[in-house]
Amino acid sequence: GVIKDYNSLKKHLTNFSKDPKIKLSLLDMNYEFYLKFREYLVYDAIKPDKTKGLAVNTVGKQFKNLKVFLRDCMKRGIIPYMDLSIFKTESEDVDSIYLSEKEIQKLWELDLIAQPRLERIRDLFIVGCETGLRFSDFSSLQSENIKGNFIRKRTSKTHKNVVVPISSLLQKVLDKYENQLPNNIYLQEFNSRIKQIGELAGINENILLEKKQGNQKISKRIKKFELISSHTCRRSFCTNQFYRGMPILLIRKISGHKSESAFFKYIKVNEETAAMKLLSLWEQD
Repeated sequence: GVIKDYNSLKKHLTNFSKDPKIKLSLLDMNYEFYLKFREYLVYDAIKPDKTKGLAVNTVGKQFKNLKVFLRDCMKRGIIPYMDLSIFKTESEDVDSIYLSEKEIQKLWELDLIAQPRLERIRDLFIVGCETGLRFSDFSSLQSENIKGNFIRKRTSKTHKNVVVPISSLLQKVLDKYENQLPNNIYLQEFNSRIKQIGELAGINENILLEKKQGNQKISKRIKKFELISSHTCRRSFCTNQFYRGMPILLIRKISGHKSESAFFKYIKVNEETAAMKLLSLWEQD
């Protein structure tokens, strides 16, 4: 995934530099370069579907990766120190979804005996929703990671040890496979098939998607199952545990969010639900 991201950045820089008016070198990456490259990404960069203009978060990701690369060049003495704060890594709140506990239960109760491959992917998705782990971690769980009432795992991205309590639903999945969970499923197939499974389970609520592209705001309606992916697992875990009243610090111990502000951007809590949650906490006093 990292290699793919940097190849994408390289592709955009290469296409940007085809303009004969553009002088591109590491030493020329100043504020003027930032303005021109950002304008190119927002309005002229070609997407895989051959349309022009990248989304705000995609533009921000290009500059984030460029800054990492330039910092490495500075550390190696390839280029002199430069102020990278001029490269703004813009972002916007995306309409990522989460699945409620009822929706996760609907997935679990879906009869997929006649489609064993879909059944294994569904069960692996349940594992992700009940642990909050990233796909690279929950798809590679071994029986050795399961000890008593806990799953213990050293995460592949941050190399930190996490301990996850085993919920009653997760225990059902573990018992079904005798702690030998499916581990021959790849991300591309997983993300494709889990949408199909979501449709079969009737997770078809209409979702209004809104995002900024160039100087336009794009809106479209889409069925909820079409947005389900491996990342839905972590978001569902964090959001559902928050609704259950689990202390934020404990959720962050598993999710790895460094700050509360980052955590609250991640979970999906609307204004009405937040007010109801606060009211229920008051009633406990």
